[in-house]
Parts: sequence; C-alpha cells; structure tokens
Amino acid sequence: MRSLLEALYFGHFDLKVDGEDCQQEKKQIESRLDELEPKVEAMLGDEGKALFKEYADAYNELTSCENADGFIMGFRLGGRMVMEIIFGAEKLDIQH
Repeated sequence: MRSLLEALYFGHFDLKVDGEDCQQEKKQIESRLDELEPKVEAMLGDEGKALFKEYADAYNELTSCENADGFIMGFRLGGRMVMEIIFGAEKLDIQH
C-alpha cells in the first residue's frame, strides 16, 4: 500500500483548488445567470414561472448537497493525512 502523502505527491488524488481564474469565471457565470433569469421569466406564463422556480430550487438544493459532500470528503482527507503523519502509513491499513 502506498503512503497517502506519496499518493498526493505523485498526483493520485484529484484535489481541485479554486484559484483566481476560477473565481473570475464564477463571477462571470453568476452575472450571466442574473441577466438570463428575468429574460426567461418574461417568456413564461404563471405556470411556467412556478415550474422554473421549482426547477431552480431543486438545482440549488442539489448543488448544496454536492458542496457539502465535497467539504466532508476534504475534511476526512485532511484527517487521514494527520493520522498518517502521527502513526505512519504502514500502521493504518487505509485503502486508496
């Protein structure tokens, strides 16, 4: 079994870090969404607006769950790293 620290060093974990480029891209996407929402709503009747709002709420809920899962996985990875530093990889029997 490889050390978790070795696996991180050699790139066997895909840890995505939001840099400035990603933050700028997110701002542009948010701005575009802010522009599109009223245009879409203007094209819909009352029933369509209600359905669109339900869709947007469900999508936001999904995104929230995915973000929470990502946070939990990152936190667990950090805990595993600390355990490996303290106890050593050979004593942990952690599967990668």
